Amino acid sequence: MKYQRYDDRPLLLKSANIIDLYSGYIHYNKNIIVYSDRIIDIQDSVCLQDDTKYMIVDCTDKFIIPALWDMHIHILCNADLAIPHLLANGVLGIRDMGSSFKEIESLRAKLKENSLPMNVYVTGPILDDKTIPGIDSRINIAETDDVLSVVKELYESGSDYIKVHYKVPYDKYCKLLKHAKKFKLPVVGHVPYDVSIMEAIRLGQRSLEHLSGIFLGSSSSEDVLRERYVTAENNMLAELNEKEAAETFDENKFEEIMKASIENDVYYTPTMRIMKAATSELIDSKPEFYKYISQELIDFMEDFTKELKKFNLIPFFDYMYEQKMKLLSKMHVLKVPIMVGTDSHCSMLGDQFKIFYGCSVHEEMQELVNCGFSNLEALQCATINPVKFLNIADDFGKIETGKIADFLVLNSNPLEDIKNAQDIEYIVLKGMLKPVKEFI
Repeated sequence: MKYQRYDDRPLLLKSANIIDLYSGYIHYNKNIIVYSDRIIDIQDSVCLQDDTKYMIVDCTDKFIIPALWDMHIHILCNADLAIPHLLANGVLGIRDMGSSFKEIESLRAKLKENSLPMNVYVTGPILDDKTIPGIDSRINIAETDDVLSVVKELYESGSDYIKVHYKVPYDKYCKLLKHAKKFKLPVVGHVPYDVSIMEAIRLGQRSLEHLSGIFLGSSSSEDVLRERYVTAENNMLAELNEKEAAETFDENKFEEIMKASIENDVYYTPTMRIMKAATSELIDSKPEFYKYISQELIDFMEDFTKELKKFNLIPFFDYMYEQKMKLLSKMHVLKVPIMVGTDSHCSMLGDQFKIFYGCSVHEEMQELVNCGFSNLEALQCATINPVKFLNIADDFGKIETGKIADFLVLNSNPLEDIKNAQDIEYIVLKGMLKPVKEFI
């Protein structure tokens, strides 16, 4: 899968239609000139004088958009599986939300070995109240008295963010936020059960995953329900309280949370598609990606499906999916910053199943459209919002002179149908062009 330039001449994409995802405006019949890893010029297509000095790709009737991002993914030990499927689906940037130091090192080595300059941001291991035997992608912060040392370890190991999970105790959470600021490591992840979402926002957590904490924080019975969440034997039993939290939803409390989110520049990564996987609509589906994974993993997913049915949990997931779609629709109206993330990881950890690297980004954008986002807004959640969150919008997220050349060449217009964002002819990664059919 070695990824390299065809020749050393500047790349010229001729007669392309450039979509500005900030405005939705389409600039028709433009020549895009790329040299090294940058867009060095954009011209009207009639301006081309000497075509011998360029490597020319005819983009007549094709549409150009910035590269897509998956802002909640777990590569784990699956780099060989994940990388080609991400690239084939136009996902050139990721935020890994919980892999071990060893797995992250392996991912970066694999990308370097294959000359694949993808944009990779990582949290390192997840902070929680337990570790899992045989899995080193979690750190038990509940049992340590030295939170500062945990933060130092993450910093020195190259983490860009720190991820918290549901069972981080309140006192450790507060210390973590304090120490993380010293190292300029933003804290992201779940809202711990022991922490109110309003506190998480005001203490400085930068992104909130899976819409966690919103129903509890918006409930008129918040204090009573929080005790149940905190004392539940495991996360699944805790999450069963979400139904009552949703049933006691207080619109005023919700709007206060969203107002605070906007004021504090907090971003949300809903991961709606993975929630949908456990609903009656998809629970019995046989995804196309099964052909890419082991029979052992397929059997695991099917066994997990049987367990959900055995305990009659499908009606619960149906209800919560519907309620969270309504919640996301309200957030959209209030213009709360949303990012596309999928929670893909293809492992036997139990709660992430029937979702796969790359294609799930497109499925997630479809979920956004299903709850009221326009096609343009859904694309913004996978392109512009991630680079704003990462503070790299000066270089990414728009097709213009001076930007890094990370973009997609599409055969059809995604503003007309979000599914067209998956109709990819080429990717351009740091100025290097590759047909997607070569990846998978």
